[in-house]
Amino acid sequence: MNQTSQLYRFGEFSLDRATRRLMKGSDVVPLTPKAFDTLLVLIESGGRIVDKQELMDRVWPGVAVEENNLTQNISALRKALGDKSAEPRFILTIPGQGYRFVAELEPQPEAPAAAEVKPPARRRLWIPIAAGMVVFLTAGGIVAWRLLQRGAQLNSIAVLPFRSLAQVTGDDYLGMGLADVLITKLSNLHGILVRPTSSVVRYSGGVADPAQAGRDLQVDAVLDGRVQRSADRIRVTVQLLRSSDGATLWADKFDEQFTDVFNVEDRVTEEVARALVRSLDSRLLAQLDKHYTDNPKAHEAYLEGRYWWNRRNPPAVHKAIECYERAIAADPSYALAYAGLADSWAALGILSEPPLETFPKAKRAALDALRIDERLAEAHAALGYVEHRFDWDWSGAPAEFKRAIELSPNYPQAHQWLGWYYMTLRRFGDAEKEFETARTLDPGSLYANTTLGTMYFYAGRLDDAIAQLKRTLEMDPTFIIAHRWLSRVYEQKHMFPEAEAETRKNIELTKGDAKLSPSLGCVYAAAGRTGEARKILANLEEKAKTEYVEPFMMAFFYALLGDHGKALDWLERCADLRSEILVDLNIEPRFVPLRNEPRFKNLLKRVGLI
Repeated sequence: MNQTSQLYRFGEFSLDRATRRLMKGSDVVPLTPKAFDTLLVLIESGGRIVDKQELMDRVWPGVAVEENNLTQNISALRKALGDKSAEPRFILTIPGQGYRFVAELEPQPEAPAAAEVKPPARRRLWIPIAAGMVVFLTAGGIVAWRLLQRGAQLNSIAVLPFRSLAQVTGDDYLGMGLADVLITKLSNLHGILVRPTSSVVRYSGGVADPAQAGRDLQVDAVLDGRVQRSADRIRVTVQLLRSSDGATLWADKFDEQFTDVFNVEDRVTEEVARALVRSLDSRLLAQLDKHYTDNPKAHEAYLEGRYWWNRRNPPAVHKAIECYERAIAADPSYALAYAGLADSWAALGILSEPPLETFPKAKRAALDALRIDERLAEAHAALGYVEHRFDWDWSGAPAEFKRAIELSPNYPQAHQWLGWYYMTLRRFGDAEKEFETARTLDPGSLYANTTLGTMYFYAGRLDDAIAQLKRTLEMDPTFIIAHRWLSRVYEQKHMFPEAEAETRKNIELTKGDAKLSPSLGCVYAAAGRTGEARKILANLEEKAKTEYVEPFMMAFFYALLGDHGKALDWLERCADLRSEILVDLNIEPRFVPLRNEPRFKNLLKRVGLI
């Protein structure tokens, strides 16, 4: 047999080397990418015995795998071909050596036309969530493949959260989870810009004009869909729209049952990759083939965790932690779940809880993730964040951020955290570059846009900061973090009525108590309204007797009131409690009056800033 042939026929089967499909008549026979590669190596070996090591070297080039992986592939092939090891028609086992393809081969004149391909019959579904994921991934693969056949150039895409029809209670995370899965997988493809989950999460409630969402997200196309779960079936409607004019490039409906979810996912993921990227190297193929878990219950819990994590408020983050812990209990080797756990514990250390209680848990989870998978960018970024904000490891942190970016150049969070690292060292040019990169990768991210305004504030570019923060609030007038930083900028410019208005807007949006608002108290102190400031300070000190109050805010109060001694007392307490924002000491304008104090200089040395 000429090994340059693209088409082979054996028994009732045909194999198309070019399109990487195994057909039985007009039906596609599902195979994982590695099972297909194994079969192809055997077919093209001309009937000779292929020993096990050669097979593993050719199917997994440059990747160390166990022999069990090959055995599983052979078993999957025999099942797909209806072959038996005792009475082989196609694959003969040579004990102690390897395998030989024994069926007679002949070239097939023509591959079956794509329009004639019929999906294979499916067995009953036993994990509906994972089935929906595969349906969705299949839709993405067909979309990309058909566009490529038309010669369409797809350089950037956004996957919107699927809208739920006849939603079942408790399944509200399904639409966001499905989108998140495809986004994560496609983000491994170099040269294709895929908007991250943080950029599309604001569309979770649905959008009247998906094409407009695509234009807002600055992508060439947008994938929009609906999902309905009913007993053991998942019904999905998908349409791909051109962002510029809303034209439908492709649409289809699916009503499916699946069982062997992860094998199908492998096949579809590689087909999507081959449709979007014309040349795939072995390293990228190995990454795409990788399973973070083979346990459907673990994956379902992870999907729910991602849903809660993306809400980014303390109660939701606690729910995310519960989900990730369920995922890890179901599969202790689930690296992505550990990375999610690390991000969640670190977030609580910023949002609401003592860093001494949360950041060690975050670090442990990140290290657990990296022990399982050293190439997991999310885990490197999470570890870098802990090393920067909690460990004050000024050499380890940037190394972790840069490793995350090396592994996943389009991961915006790693760029943002590296930018903040540079900012705390007053390297504002480097910081601006990273923040701009993060915003380019995720232009719809409110956090990325706000962080750029924050950098302008700390660099003393106050008018630029106001302009940037106002642009962010035009995107979403309810984004409390942008209001908070705009208040800080107005305070620094001595525009105290504007600063108070922004702070009160923040209190209104968070349903907070003005009598306990440290931000409002700081505005009063900066404006010289000492009596009003001290009333809020007294209330906070009383609260601090029974609850956690961020000590950094207390240091702000006393610094603005001119009481340097008490301000330094609270800052030293911050150091004892490893307050995560202590790394901002060298750029914080409220502490300028303290910089010549010996105790302040000692704090800078303690943190490692001088």
